[in-house]
Amino acid sequence: MRPHGRTPFALTKSCKNEEIMIFETLVVGPLGVNCFILGCEETKEGVVVDPGAEPEKVKAAITRLGLRITCVINTHGHFDHVGGTGRSLKRPARSS
Repeated sequence: MRPHGRTPFALTKSCKNEEIMIFETLVVGPLGVNCFILGCEETKEGVVVDPGAEPEKVKAAITRLGLRITCVINTHGHFDHVGGTGRSLKRPARSS
């Protein structure tokens, strides 16, 4: 099922089939903010929306789902929505 009737913009090119979409909600931080992880079951590409806190919890969910995060979406700039953005989603260094 597509949230709000639209596929998230970062997934439109690679995952057009809504039947294979991953959609998980995590409640993070002391204010209980909803963090969303969306991904394509086929390509394993995903996005994270509002990773406000608890970066280890967000990372664990990404790993469990087997996703490669292509972008982070912050709905607005309040601390409880953006606090974990840099810490939770840094990509590991590429090996050469």
